[in-house]
Amino acid sequence: MTSPSQSIPTVTPSKKNADKTLTHKLLLVNGVNLNLLGKREPEIYGHTTLADIEERLIARAAQHGIELICIQSNHEGRLIDDIQYHGLLAETALQVDAIIINPAAFTHTSVALRDALLATKNRLSRYTYPMCMRASLFAIILI
Repeated sequence: MTSPSQSIPTVTPSKKNADKTLTHKLLLVNGVNLNLLGKREPEIYGHTTLADIEERLIARAAQHGIELICIQSNHEGRLIDDIQYHGLLAETALQVDAIIINPAAFTHTSVALRDALLATKNRLSRYTYPMCMRASLFAIILI
């Protein structure tokens, strides 16, 4: 199983939100090369790292009673394993309520990742996407 993104070893709400019960679970999945955010071509992608983004999202989610589980991998199979681990392979009470995904380069190539998302049996709905994403394998699903 993929561990959470490199610099965020655990998912814990801030002390300010520690007394709030986390009632929902979301899985945040980040794909290929997103671990390089803030390091790779900062003049294009900026200096904010994936860990910075995840830290802010974890705190924000906790304010709303949501546990955010963050994963990132450059390996398709590891992402699929984690999606299954937090989905159908987990006991019902431990399954995530929803998945947020930035598949990165897997957007155009991963039928297997798309199938893993569909297998979670979470509610699916359409979303709007930019013209450049029309060829995306994920264009018709949002979990």
